[in-house]
Amino acid sequence: MMNTQAALRMVSAMTLACAALAHAEESAPAPLTPQNLRTLIDNLGAEKFTVRDNAEAKLLAGASVEVLSRLQELALYEDDAEIRTRACMLLPEVRERIGDAIYSKDFYILGPCPFPEDDFQWGGENKPEWMRHATPLDNLKEIDLGAQYKVAYNKAKHLDNGQGPDTNVDATIGWKRPYKNGKGLLDFRALFPDCPNYATAFVLTFVKSNGISRARFYIGSDDGVGLWVNGQCKHFNVVHRGLVKDQDAVDVDLQDGWNPVILRIHQGWGGWGMGMRVTDRMGKPWPEQDIDPDCNGEAKPMIAPPALPPEHKDATKTVAPDAKEKEKAPQAEKQRIQVIQKQ
Repeated sequence: MMNTQAALRMVSAMTLACAALAHAEESAPAPLTPQNLRTLIDNLGAEKFTVRDNAEAKLLAGASVEVLSRLQELALYEDDAEIRTRACMLLPEVRERIGDAIYSKDFYILGPCPFPEDDFQWGGENKPEWMRHATPLDNLKEIDLGAQYKVAYNKAKHLDNGQGPDTNVDATIGWKRPYKNGKGLLDFRALFPDCPNYATAFVLTFVKSNGISRARFYIGSDDGVGLWVNGQCKHFNVVHRGLVKDQDAVDVDLQDGWNPVILRIHQGWGGWGMGMRVTDRMGKPWPEQDIDPDCNGEAKPMIAPPALPPEHKDATKTVAPDAKEKEKAPQAEKQRIQVIQKQ
């Protein structure tokens, strides 16, 4: 039976725990409502500095994709110079606070697709064949998300420093969706621990466009990356590098409806991962509900396999048309693009 002192100590501990929980709930910022967001935006241009500073603090505390999107619009289009300036100053910190939440890791993923042994040597330079070796998607007319494929690799050759046994492995791989509704960056080494080196992984999702419109894909990868939209190669970067967010930015014209998007991430050794986010051409985040591996329950379009990229020496031709269009853009538009790229 519990004595009086023990009972008092338990009551005291429970009281302290409840008080701590209440304090945590009070200190945790509540999501900003649309009305609150509008009020805080207006207060950025208030006459009193204390009101402006308070609005900034609350916007940072409530940092979200919605706040980021609104600040991006203000930085580009707001007529009030004070609001526009403060929005520009807030953008980097809001992005930092949101962190990986603006990156989706919800993809269909296919891998590992091991390299043939002849492609193991890096040689200190980019090797286009690392993005061209045979994969299960070669020579397909259409991708079937339910299909299974056979691959083979040797553990001694594909594990770190040849630490695995000299064992040949015949494996069956298929499209999987391990991170449904997940946010953050993908780590392929965690997904494919038996073949973490000298291999390729594919990821697939769909991006919806209401009418023909242009989207900007920000991609970070370890190592190289290829991007295909509606079966066409839009970006091709054969490189040996570590993963940094937003290393590559690619503008792509989307068709009306759901557009299949495929990325191919090749791996030498060491880290192996990727992150992707999508915005409109002004940097506003693409609607979250319009990026979905299952098209939000709507009928999926035909998924064309990734066509072989051009010769390595001509790889930049895949993005050259967009670069030329930027050169022809009005000066004001070019300045806006530069602002986005610097932020």
